[in-house]
Amino acid sequence: MLIKRKMLLQSKPRKGGQIRFTHQQTIELENRFQSQKYLSPPERKKIASKLGLSERQVKTWFQNRRAKFRRIRQFVPVDNVNQQCDNSSKSSDES
Repeated sequence: MLIKRKMLLQSKPRKGGQIRFTHQQTIELENRFQSQKYLSPPERKKIASKLGLSERQVKTWFQNRRAKFRRIRQFVPVDNVNQQCDNSSKSSDES
């Protein structure tokens, strides 16, 4: 009985799922983030259309990127934050 229950729990599909952005999409998003930390809905729509992403994906990417920015800023002097962010995004693209 316990085995059957475990199998049911394991086979349940995850909601949503993760996607990996292409290198070019990441570069475009990072470049925009460097100049603008927040996007208005029309800007988000324009970028999403340009990159072939949904508005929700762009919105979530920016939310996550701002969180990463704040996290890095806690441990690194403000002068080095952008450099740290650039370096970490390059290494995550390569993996």
